[in-house]
Amino acid sequence: MTVRPTRNHITDNVRRKNERHRVSERSILGLLSERCVCHVLLFHIRQTIYLILRRQSTGSTAVNLAAAATVSIHANLCMGTIAPHAETQPNLKPLLEQLETFELCGKYMLTEIGHGLDARSIETTATLSGDGQSFDLHTPSSVAAKSMPPTTPLGNVPKIAIVFAQLVVDREIHGVRAFVVRLTENNRMCRGISTKLLPQRPGSRPLDHALTWFSHVRLERDSLLGPIAKPQNARTLFFEQTHRLAVGSLALSLVNVPVLKAGAYLTYVFSQSRMVNNPASNLSVPILSFPTQYGPIISAAAHAAVMEAAGRSAIDMFKAPGVHEALRHAVVCVYKATATYATQRHLSELTERCGWRGMFTFNKISELQLAMKGNSIAEGDVTVLCISEYT
Repeated sequence: MTVRPTRNHITDNVRRKNERHRVSERSILGLLSERCVCHVLLFHIRQTIYLILRRQSTGSTAVNLAAAATVSIHANLCMGTIAPHAETQPNLKPLLEQLETFELCGKYMLTEIGHGLDARSIETTATLSGDGQSFDLHTPSSVAAKSMPPTTPLGNVPKIAIVFAQLVVDREIHGVRAFVVRLTENNRMCRGISTKLLPQRPGSRPLDHALTWFSHVRLERDSLLGPIAKPQNARTLFFEQTHRLAVGSLALSLVNVPVLKAGAYLTYVFSQSRMVNNPASNLSVPILSFPTQYGPIISAAAHAAVMEAAGRSAIDMFKAPGVHEALRHAVVCVYKATATYATQRHLSELTERCGWRGMFTFNKISELQLAMKGNSIAEGDVTVLCISEYT
């Protein structure tokens, strides 16, 4: 018996197709923006982290936070992880040149559905072949799928990723290691790699966040970053492999500066034209003339100025030689927590000062607030960072 689709089924299918089309269209526009930014940035192998950190505190990041996040992942996490190995692995230099010109879009795949905070326990495996010439990259279970990185073929730019997996040599675990893996080519996923698009995050500009699985993907021997030998200290090796996360956490935290400036400016401009009756004169006056309206605006602008100065100090500490890594992590934790919670508090109050218009994304403030909530989790959940530092 043939079952004919109901009107609800047809409507749901049309809605899903339209949603995929919108995400695809916006992702392409976002990648075009990211490509322009990358061409301007011209991140070079020998440049320091200073450029990455300074760029995140500029006003352009508040215009398109999706593009800013992707550029941070591309330049800092992907290129920054590969670059230290370029001298000992010459095959990586052409790859870095392609990333530098954005011929390739770089991603970073560490956490899994079942392993976020305990990333050292990830289940994805990379098993050395019997002849020692290749690796077999595999996702052994559903909870081992890599979560969140935008890995779909949308955007017409080939993607590669730093994929973290448990290195297995002769049935022995050699710790969590980083591998360079090609994800997409010619607008399709590479063989053995599958991905599922996640629903769009509310309030933020769309990125193709997805879940990704690997089914016995063959990797060349030189896709492994670093030596194959079993480390003496697996924990130390893990933090060495993921050292760019601290830089990225600080970089994304610096975005709070232009976002808070933008929120203060937008509220100021709108408050000049929003009128209210003055009981004393019985005349309409801008609501900006009342301390209850301009007070939060001034406070937000002042906090942005303080955060900008504190960010410069944090950057200088990262650049300084001889600073202990634990101190750098502590600085990142303090800065991220302070900037994140101050920005959320101010943006919430600024949204209220814009009346009903503040609830809509065209006002930008509510969109920025929701986007920065995502930043508080990205590259180090701020709450967990504080707990880790305290304990």
